[in-house]
Amino acid sequence: DSSQTKVYRAEWAFEKKFPQVKEKMTEKEVQKFFKRVVNSKTYEKLRGDTTKPDLSFMKDMGGYSRTAGRAWRNNVTLSPSTGMNKYVILHELAHTTGNMHHDVSFRQDLIKLVSRFLGVDCAKGLKKEFKEKKLKMTISQNIMSPLKWLENYNKMMKVRESL
Repeated sequence: DSSQTKVYRAEWAFEKKFPQVKEKMTEKEVQKFFKRVVNSKTYEKLRGDTTKPDLSFMKDMGGYSRTAGRAWRNNVTLSPSTGMNKYVILHELAHTTGNMHHDVSFRQDLIKLVSRFLGVDCAKGLKKEFKEKKLKMTISQNIMSPLKWLENYNKMMKVRESL
């Protein structure tokens, strides 16, 4: 996952500017928010199928857990000491929409979830941090055909030979 570190750094910068997204929640509040998100039209549209992920909790490591949360297959697991907040829930649910890595489609889905559940200002702030870390937010629509690519490659070879 080549963009994971950049994504995490952008998220940490975002959390400093929007500390309310990291407000610790009780287990009951987490379950309620999780259920609200997975039952929403926004999440259903991003996920594309009707199965909903399950929520579970890691063993409490007293703040020493290396991860705040994990999304694997159809399950989101949160750390009781570091993952009990709305942002971590949305981050992990963005993985369950078909985004195993922290690539462009993951970031797009995360922005949509943040916009819907934390507000437009938070979404704009997160998007700004992604862009400042030089993370793309769109997939290029200008894809060359193999023949066009070969033509450009040969052209560049001739330019390099003439140097």
